[in-house]
Amino acid sequence: MTAIGRSDPGVLELLDAAGTCPGVELHLAEAHDGGGHLDALVVGGGPAGATAANKLARPGASLLVCANATFPRFHIGESLLPTNIPLLQELGVEEEIHSAGSVTKHGAEVISADGEARTAIYFRQAMCPLPETTVQVERATFDDILLRAAGKAGAEVREGTLVKSCVREGDYWKVLLE
Repeated sequence: MTAIGRSDPGVLELLDAAGTCPGVELHLAEAHDGGGHLDALVVGGGPAGATAANKLARPGASLLVCANATFPRFHIGESLLPTNIPLLQELGVEEEIHSAGSVTKHGAEVISADGEARTAIYFRQAMCPLPETTVQVERATFDDILLRAAGKAGAEVREGTLVKSCVREGDYWKVLLE
């Protein structure tokens, strides 16, 4: 686990796994509502960052998510696979994603560039146990739902926060936020 401390305004110091950083008091009243210490810093609030933050926060880890963008943000749509559904259930967002107007998909069709060859793939015919359907999501909505779920799970989320640099200084990392 990693901890974060504040020294100068806008600078967070990530401590090493042992939590050692001589001479640095861990006061994060401005940076983190819980104050004192963070277990992790997640850089990026897209699907990967929001999922990592959600999974880390659920067992009680204190963490900060820094997302450069402000959500919702435009992205091209996303076609999910059935293997994503159990993770969406675990994150507690499956129903919200369905309610947000996502299109249910039962399979896919692959067509050659010249249109001559076609193959239909139905998820219910998978060789391993998978959900029989999945969804096509509007990416901006999908990303926003995932990031909000990370916050509900206990992560502190800062949108419009750029991680400018990460520099190792002795036993800790100094991270500059903007």
